[in-house]
Amino acid sequence: MQIDEIILFLQHMNTILVTGCAGFIGSHVCELLLAKGFRVIGVDNFDPFYPKEIKEDNLKHFSKNPNFTFYEIDICNGLQAIKENDILAIIHLAAKAGVRPSIEDPEGYIRANITGTQKVHEFMQQKAIKKLVFASSSSVYGNNVKVPFSEEDNVDNPISPYAFTKKAGELMNYTFHHLYKGGPYKRDYCVHFHILLLQCTDRDHHHHLHQTTKPPGRHRFWLSLLFP
Repeated sequence: MQIDEIILFLQHMNTILVTGCAGFIGSHVCELLLAKGFRVIGVDNFDPFYPKEIKEDNLKHFSKNPNFTFYEIDICNGLQAIKENDILAIIHLAAKAGVRPSIEDPEGYIRANITGTQKVHEFMQQKAIKKLVFASSSSVYGNNVKVPFSEEDNVDNPISPYAFTKKAGELMNYTFHHLYKGGPYKRDYCVHFHILLLQCTDRDHHHHLHQTTKPPGRHRFWLSLLFP
């Protein structure tokens, strides 16, 4: 899914909640939405996987924008601090990242990526929020040897705790969509999403190069139309 399609998907809304707003992708999403005239509520807990200074630097590009509100909270137990009642969509990017660290700390990844996503869904029900954009990961493809990956590929064989938590998030989205009789459930594949975002903003990727030694990857984005 191209960035213009996501903007089109959200264009009739006013207030968007972005979880993981201080990360590389999340901060660019916030910056882009603000430039498009949205009001943005950002949530981040400054998980130490990346240095806090880098995330603070990401935020400084838009933190003083009057249409931006920031909550430093953990999505697993802090979403109730958000008092705004006019949120019309959530872009859920918050997650504990990293394949190798997930092998050492699977419980932490289950909490952040599975319990955290469940809490986002509970928050949506409480606030009657109807739309969700969820970021999965190319890790769900496991050792798939076919390149390029496709949304039609089988993803039932994750090979790390990180991968299975992201796959679990995808399944949870579908389950909540089914339970609450949502509208069309759209599953889309977004190629180099963060590069597309860079093309829409003025910031370069200097800090991103300090965050990861991996080349830009592929991200699966799921659009769930919930609570019609």
